[in-house]
Amino acid sequence: MTRVLVTGGAGVLGSHLVDRLLADGHQVVVADDLSSGRLHYLQGARRDPEAKLNFQRVDVISTALEVAVSKAQPEVVMHLASRADPEAADEPVRDAMVDVIGTVTLLEACRLHDVRKVIFAGHLDDRTQPPATRFLAGKRAAEEYLRGSGSGGPAWTVLSLAEVYGARQDPALPRHLIARLADWMLEGAPVTLAGGPGRAWDLLPVADAVDAFVLAMDAGDGQRIDIGTGHPTTQSEVVSALAQITEWKGEPAWLAAAEPSAPRVAELARAEALGWAPTTTLDQGLRSLVEWLRG
Repeated sequence: MTRVLVTGGAGVLGSHLVDRLLADGHQVVVADDLSSGRLHYLQGARRDPEAKLNFQRVDVISTALEVAVSKAQPEVVMHLASRADPEAADEPVRDAMVDVIGTVTLLEACRLHDVRKVIFAGHLDDRTQPPATRFLAGKRAAEEYLRGSGSGGPAWTVLSLAEVYGARQDPALPRHLIARLADWMLEGAPVTLAGGPGRAWDLLPVADAVDAFVLAMDAGDGQRIDIGTGHPTTQSEVVSALAQITEWKGEPAWLAAAEPSAPRVAELARAEALGWAPTTTLDQGLRSLVEWLRG
């Protein structure tokens, strides 16, 4: 059994990770301010009398974070807390405080309390180019602080994640596009999509992302590791697969858009060295999401 602290553990990926850690017999503390996370994502674990789970409502930029780390005495910290919306543009100071200062605050707490390892949730990013968004800029800055934490700090691994999708994503949120699309189809509603049928992403099922975090608890020290399928999936492919799963009979309306740029996809050599490979097919991942939406 390992004592694990998960920041952002009430989010979509975080809550799935918490469920897996508990199932594996670990002792878990969740630190989340619930600004974007949802406590009900953890309701199954919280109702389980056998689950070794403690929830702390904590903002990562507050002094309460160090107190939470002190009480939890974790061996491993999985740092998923972040500004949730990469496209948000209205609170740049808050973005930087959470993504950068929150990471520095956490790292100092980890150093003070002898945390063995920090696993950081990064994002696929072409480092040969300037960051395209504040979200990516914040991720880069936080990662550099992690790299520079020095010999007195914990070991670390950065998992550079592709576009995670799966159960618990909120179809009301534009950033959860796959869930939104599935929900429209389940309702028999019209489907209108921007970016054209060729718009593509490296789509990562949430279960596969969780596997990578679990493996990184004891491997991948000092590495930045891409986690994704390694190939692009187009909107057209997603629409076709979801239409078959949901039995939607319509035709999507494609808004006029410029030719989409080639998406960033994971380079899997380091992931393979970690012992990780994607195992969930697109059909399996989408079916899991649709089943959750159906309730």
